Amino acid sequence: MYRPSLKLSDYRVEFQGQIESKSLGWVFRAADPDNYYAMKLTLVSSGFPQKVALVKSMILHGRETELGRIPLTLPVTSDTVFNVRVDVRGPHFNTFIQGQAADTWTNDQLKTGGVGFLNERSERGKIKSVRFHI
Repeated sequence: MYRPSLKLSDYRVEFQGQIESKSLGWVFRAADPDNYYAMKLTLVSSGFPQKVALVKSMILHGRETELGRIPLTLPVTSDTVFNVRVDVRGPHFNTFIQGQAADTWTNDQLKTGGVGFLNERSERGKIKSVRFHI
């Protein structure tokens, strides 16, 4: 978790990362380990060309609810570096992948919380750079 972001409500995070195994994940509005929004770029096919989906979830009181899965039509290889931007403003969240709008959604259950990165047991993403804007 990026500690200076823990009490904030509105911000933008931009980062570059790669999928090393299965997915590249991040969190925002993370109030604590049991309450946050999560998104990840997940490999949905390992053939050629590889395909990814943007998966969004909410973890509330330790229970995960998947809120959507958006297939992305991006050229993806095993060494693709993803440029990700997430704008968090009030209840509105806008996500851009490779400079293109990928998803917009609204949810007002979590009002404040920080930014961080997430890997589940068999998943691994590699973060190359991060920029945070208030």
